[in-house]
Amino acid sequence: MPGEVDVKLQSYNIRKNGGLYRRYFKRPFDFVLSLVAIIILSPILLLIALLVRIKLGSPVIFKQQRPGMNELNMKYEKDIPVGTFKIIAETTGAIMNISTIAFSSKQLVALAFGCEDYVTDLGGFHDAEGLSIYTPRALIVNAARFAGIIPIDTVHIKVHDLEDLENNLVLAKKLGFEGMLVLHPKELPLVHKYFSPCEEEVMQAKEMLSLARKAESEGKGVAVYNNKFVGPPMVKMANKILERHKRIEKKLELWGVGNGS
Repeated sequence: MPGEVDVKLQSYNIRKNGGLYRRYFKRPFDFVLSLVAIIILSPILLLIALLVRIKLGSPVIFKQQRPGMNELNMKYEKDIPVGTFKIIAETTGAIMNISTIAFSSKQLVALAFGCEDYVTDLGGFHDAEGLSIYTPRALIVNAARFAGIIPIDTVHIKVHDLEDLENNLVLAKKLGFEGMLVLHPKELPLVHKYFSPCEEEVMQAKEMLSLARKAESEGKGVAVYNNKFVGPPMVKMANKILERHKRIEKKLELWGVGNGS
């Protein structure tokens, strides 16, 4: 027993002395050594910072802001807040619940359609006429518009058949889609053409709004444009066309591409 007590006493003394060493010697030594290192390295760090500023023109200190803390100040070029996302509906379950999905989050800004996965899940066949995917396309557009988000059409899998692409774009625009997923760069000119307001559409929209304002000032319920009544729905559509045209012009200017639709 006395031997066991001696061992425990020695162990206690070692821990006690080690604690005293760390408290009264090691910690002050580490602090002094760190301070000396900072003083010695400060001129070198300052020189590096100046070189970064002079050579690259970049800020030396960056201030990071977490997404979601101030979404109003952090937006993409299309005025979409950082932290938002898009959903691709590509199963029968997604299509059957598409309205619920469209309202699932305030951060959701667009609904897109994935045709091939959908047809596989359906057990159907992607026919040349597109009959097998007509219903989900229409449902996605309706759900997206109802939720106030952007409907995006599915990819065109025949990337080298631009005539078929154009036929799909005509239908997509009629259905109400605002964009299309693209597989190949060669498809972009046609996609831009159909989803960007042309000069004629912009001109007609401006004339329609001008006539509508004139009719309102004269106390008339509706205006007439090209032998057609211009009611509130047409005025709303004209405003949408001009708003989209303005966004595109702004982006083209930002990219340095120049003016144009």
